[in-house]
Amino acid sequence: MEPAKGTELEKLQTILEQAGLGRNLNLLTAVLFVRNLVCHLGIYSEADKSKIQQVVLREIGKRNVDHDAFPVIIKALEQFLLRTNRVADLEDQLAREKRSTEALVEEMSHFFESMRASRDRQEQSLTQFNTATTEAVKAAPSRKDILKQVRGLLTEFVTEFREEARQWEARAKALEHTANFDALLSELYNRRSLDAFLAESVVTSNSRGLPFSMCMIDVDHFKNVNDTYGHQVGDDVLRALAKIVKTHASQHDGYAARYGGEELVLALPMPMDKAAMVAEELRRDVEDYDFQSRQGGKLTGDMIHFTVSIGVAEVVKGWNTAQLVEAADKALYLAKRSGRNLVARHTEDGSGRVGWV
Repeated sequence: MEPAKGTELEKLQTILEQAGLGRNLNLLTAVLFVRNLVCHLGIYSEADKSKIQQVVLREIGKRNVDHDAFPVIIKALEQFLLRTNRVADLEDQLAREKRSTEALVEEMSHFFESMRASRDRQEQSLTQFNTATTEAVKAAPSRKDILKQVRGLLTEFVTEFREEARQWEARAKALEHTANFDALLSELYNRRSLDAFLAESVVTSNSRGLPFSMCMIDVDHFKNVNDTYGHQVGDDVLRALAKIVKTHASQHDGYAARYGGEELVLALPMPMDKAAMVAEELRRDVEDYDFQSRQGGKLTGDMIHFTVSIGVAEVVKGWNTAQLVEAADKALYLAKRSGRNLVARHTEDGSGRVGWV
């Protein structure tokens, strides 16, 4: 079927013929796909779209293109289609987790090296204390002088080890923080700690009949923040959100953690209705927050307002951790689908409820 005269398709076909491609339907199909479909897909960034368009243009721009051009384009399209924003986020999350693990291993290595050095210092100090005590006993003119000198030596010895004990306590706390808290959002627990906490809390809720709810929090249009202002500002936005979430966790005896990417979690020891009210307070605080972006450590003057969508779910008797997370995630999806900047609650029939009232 020939394209109608003067149509966009005919113009495109003319361009292809001028490029020396003749009536190559394979290439024509690829070009149409990239031009008419790819440009409208919201799961890819503008940078990714531009890259695939450049590949196609480069191939069809070659004069006297041979049959190898089409496989090159198909291969590029396959790689493009496999790398959605979600996949990219997961890859970033894995990379962060790897860096966090590497930092933990390195810190533990330093910790054990310090332990060995400390043991050597302790043995040396004990030897010196023993020698000094023996000499004091030999040199002192009376029992009273012996006790006085030994007491002074012992005080120095104990003081030295007390200070070292304080240092060890500080190192142990630093190691614990590295192991349990997120590398970027240092006020929030990391995913490993969250998984362990949820598993224990769900078991406790089931065995004792105690209410336990989970709020899944996601920044609305976070990709636009990164694309417009850069990833550094995006990280700063997440840090600001983390402080707000942490504040609400402290106020309600909750547990604040980073689930992954721009998704945070606020776990609360209360029924879903009360948890939804806390989530609504949090949502309003975020909406009213005046975030000022920084560049090179200095304020740029740009005021950024962002919002969050929140999904809330409560443990149902017999549920495991995966079911609780899935329920909260479904509620979050409902909040997103209903217009964002909303709180949605999970219901047992799966329909969900938007709003905290």
